[in-house]
Amino acid sequence: MSVVTYTFIVFLLCTIVLYYIVPKKIQWVILLLASLVFYGYAGIEYLFLVIATAVVVYLFSLRLQKSLDEQEELAKDADRRTARKIKAAEKAKSTFPVSVLPAQVPLTPQCFLHYMT
Repeated sequence: MSVVTYTFIVFLLCTIVLYYIVPKKIQWVILLLASLVFYGYAGIEYLFLVIATAVVVYLFSLRLQKSLDEQEELAKDADRRTARKIKAAEKAKSTFPVSVLPAQVPLTPQCFLHYMT
């Protein structure tokens, strides 16, 4: 089917009308079927090429989605661990006696002698 024939124009118009009639969730099916019909009309070897390409792209997209899901789960785990560490540090900070913090100790000669003995 050449793109400059009336057959192609009718095919294209039918595809466009069908595409906008069906729900958005399955519009991709119309485009896939139209591609298969177009390439099948051109020759069986082209039809196999389109089918093989569609299968390979689909399989790679599944693998990519699995990888993205794993990365998202790892990021969530890291966020949870970080949050636990922050809570533990805040708890340790709040339970640590303030009187022994070095910033609270005055630097006087008597204090220095007290710590030296």
